[in-house]
Amino acid sequence: MKHLFKIALLASCLLCFAACDDDEPRTPEIEVTPAYLNGTWTLAEWNGAPLADGLYLYITFNRRERTYEMYHNFDSMYARLVTGSFNVEEDKELGYVISGDYDYENGDWTREYVVSDRLEDAMTWTAKDDAGDVHRFVRCEKVPDEIVGEAKSDTEADAVKLSVIF
Repeated sequence: MKHLFKIALLASCLLCFAACDDDEPRTPEIEVTPAYLNGTWTLAEWNGAPLADGLYLYITFNRRERTYEMYHNFDSMYARLVTGSFNVEEDKELGYVISGDYDYENGDWTREYVVSDRLEDAMTWTAKDDAGDVHRFVRCEKVPDEIVGEAKSDTEADAVKLSVIF
């Protein structure tokens, strides 16, 4: 009887371990390289919430030149084009960190970002110095033509104003 009880206890323990199997398929995270970033991304969430109606940010990375074009309307009711270069480094403790600077000697990005939750079509950036500053990007086909046109016409208007002033 003792042996039968031990066998039943052993069988139930084995069944418990088998029941703990994780049925969710795991998608391995992707290495953050200029090739991974290449293409257009849109900001889908900021600090865990979707962007307010009418706000947008698109960023297109060029892997070969390590440059970007960013279209946004965060500080204007019209589309703005911001350009610059970016860099990705792997930190042993934090993982992949992206940083950048702006063209025309406008300085470095205000923050460096740790890139996590890296999937083929989505990634999360968390400010290295502020874990509460979180950006969720999703890959998209391209920046909408009307936004590009609006930003280009604004850039051309600024160039005309500068040529008149000087």
